[in-house]
Amino acid sequence: MREIIIQGLSKAFPLSGRGKHIALKDLCCTISPGSFNVIVGKSGCGKTTLLRIIAGLEQADGGEIKNLPPKKKCGLMFQSPRFLPWLTLWENITFWEHGHFTAEEISEAKKKSARLLKAFGLTDWQDSFPGQLSGGMAQRASLARTLATSPQLLLLDEPFAAVDYFTRLRLQDEIARLWQEQPDSAPLTIVFVTHDISEASRLATHIHIMSQGRITATIINHEPYPRPPVADRSGLEASIFSALNAGNN
Repeated sequence: MREIIIQGLSKAFPLSGRGKHIALKDLCCTISPGSFNVIVGKSGCGKTTLLRIIAGLEQADGGEIKNLPPKKKCGLMFQSPRFLPWLTLWENITFWEHGHFTAEEISEAKKKSARLLKAFGLTDWQDSFPGQLSGGMAQRASLARTLATSPQLLLLDEPFAAVDYFTRLRLQDEIARLWQEQPDSAPLTIVFVTHDISEASRLATHIHIMSQGRITATIINHEPYPRPPVADRSGLEASIFSALNAGNN
């Protein structure tokens, strides 16, 4: 995958009545292959709109994105799991293949899904239905499903916002570990949206500050991995907070 270049992206939504809401305004950003990018900003700044345009779920009004991988190599994880409730966990992980591939290809994909379920500690729940899972388990399963297609670009929209503190730390550990374990020949590039400064400082190699529809600053995080949940990142977090405030002025 080559460097993704976002140039002059704009997007507006009509308001009920008159006028329109400007979600993105001349947004520019560069995403390096194999990097872990976290986009930080207040609610309503355009983070999710940007992610949806990258994923191909929204059409930009202007600007362009260069060098995106094919859609089948882009994985998108939403804030909520969005499982099909009548399918088991195993079937939800692999449902995207049914009816489209040979039996041999499906068998290989199921083996891959089994490895993912094992990696996320969900092997014993593979025959359960989504309604039987806890919130944390559902998010882990959702991440496993997103990774089942072996994406080159992984897009995550506040994926851990709805879980408790300790589950969030575990999920952060797991996504960081999976990202690091990708071979140099096939690196995984991540774009992760959050409003949590601590989450950004722990996970990211590149922290993109977003405000009023634009990327206003990019901060490089040089802390080596693995990164413990409790560490002194006060200097980095102060820089993020300062950049957020500057962007809102």
